[in-house]
Amino acid sequence: LFIYVEPPCNSFSPAAHPAVRSYAEPRGFDPTDPKTHLGNALAHKCLLLLWVAEKVGLGGLGEQPRLSKMRWLPTWKLVAALPSASENWTASCAFGAPYRKEFAFLGVRADLTPIHRR
Repeated sequence: LFIYVEPPCNSFSPAAHPAVRSYAEPRGFDPTDPKTHLGNALAHKCLLLLWVAEKVGLGGLGEQPRLSKMRWLPTWKLVAALPSASENWTASCAFGAPYRKEFAFLGVRADLTPIHRR
């Protein structure tokens, strides 16, 4: 079995205006703000699913835009530090998309090297 999680990245986007978080404060300037709270809750639930998948022997993959502030969350870093975890990224234009958007992947018990493209 394998799981795939893709939490909404709206409030984690570097283009979000007004910004509710920064790379230095990835949990948010005001974690009680409804928009920030929802983003944090969804991100942490998806990261928890990856952590559980790794612990029970399943594979999993999480996806975010490469510059997403979610990747600076301590929870993301905790999952990335698991023995079977790895991170990689890819550019969508390498697969024929007419634009250059880069995506980051966090995998557990998964080989991410085949998806890496500049």
